[in-house]
Amino acid sequence: MIEALKARDWDAIVIGTGIGGGTIGRALAEKGLSVLFLEQGPKGYRREETPLDLAMADPVARHLRGFWPTPVSGRIGGRALEFFAPLGAGLGGSSVFYAATLERPEPHDLDHSAARPHPTGGWPVSYAELAPYLARAESLYHVCGEPDPLSRDPGALPPAPPPDPADRAPGAVGDDPRLAARPRRAARAPRTPPAHRRRAPPQPRQSPARPR
Repeated sequence: MIEALKARDWDAIVIGTGIGGGTIGRALAEKGLSVLFLEQGPKGYRREETPLDLAMADPVARHLRGFWPTPVSGRIGGRALEFFAPLGAGLGGSSVFYAATLERPEPHDLDHSAARPHPTGGWPVSYAELAPYLARAESLYHVCGEPDPLSRDPGALPPAPPPDPADRAPGAVGDDPRLAARPRRAARAPRTPPAHRRRAPPQPRQSPARPR
């Protein structure tokens, strides 16, 4: 199979199947191009129950679980840091761990201005040039919800749809009309008062003996 893939002439080769590479590859394939994805990470080892473990340092163990195997380095506030970032390495990339949250960047995240200086002088692509593609990505991933009240350009988001019935917890109120508005009374065990609140039973009063 590998030899057949290598012998074919592909219109596009996408390296990495994370949320960025997957989105680009889909857009190219929808245009009629043949697309080959290259991914070094594993497939099928990750599950929703796999928690992110930033303390796990063994690169083999991290790779098997779909985590980025090696530490990443960066400079924050003038300090050089090295840490295990919450990044994925495998089919789907970090989209496996991103909790389905997609936020638009703010204009100052990309653009440089006197009021909001960019630490790198700004991206080579301005926010205005990127905005139409952000809207396309939001449509592709069905981004919905309320606009961010702190954003200057929150975008036009459709309202969130009602929850899927399959996502409701079994036995939730309202699933069965026979369970709706039916009062139930549970038996309670007799409550024993604390020791410091217990009272001794009353003793009969004895009159002092009279002298004869």
